[in-house]
Amino acid sequence: MVQSDIVTVNVDGVPPEECPYPLEGAVFQNFLLKCEAWETGKSATRVLKNVDTNLLLGASMSWAITYTQGNEIEVDGHIYLNDQRLTSVMLAHWDDSESGTIDLTGLIKSTNDIKITMHSMPVTWCELSFDVWITLCFAEEPDEPPEIVDEDEDFIDKNLKWLAIGGGAVALTLLLSRRGPQVVVIRE
Repeated sequence: MVQSDIVTVNVDGVPPEECPYPLEGAVFQNFLLKCEAWETGKSATRVLKNVDTNLLLGASMSWAITYTQGNEIEVDGHIYLNDQRLTSVMLAHWDDSESGTIDLTGLIKSTNDIKITMHSMPVTWCELSFDVWITLCFAEEPDEPPEIVDEDEDFIDKNLKWLAIGGGAVALTLLLSRRGPQVVVIRE
């Protein structure tokens, strides 16, 4: 996360005179979600964690969703924070785009799931580009800066031991169930 000059509001909804310690980070940057003809939806999730809520004065999210390519049909794009829908847009033509800024005051927890989704009609294909930036305003520099991680990478890190055990069990099962060479007995 890098420092920014963007000012948000505090918990009481009052803009502070200045944000003592702002941090800004890209959650999704030019991130493409593509629905193939056999799919009706796609999603991706990133986790914002290690947020010191005791020092947090406010937060905001800047976003842009662009219809990059596909059949010219209506496509829905959504952004969620902790399973709460923040925005929903419907785009119908290539290069259609919508953007905005959302006040996240009171919605940020110490660990947050930020999810983007798209939905389209069956038997069509389309692609949306998502840009999602989050700005956190702290009273002072936090001891541990917040970080944004890909949920898939986080899942692998958390479950590496179980994935290794499962892979070993599959390999062992295949090895033990292997049949030896066929023996042909000729009788006279």
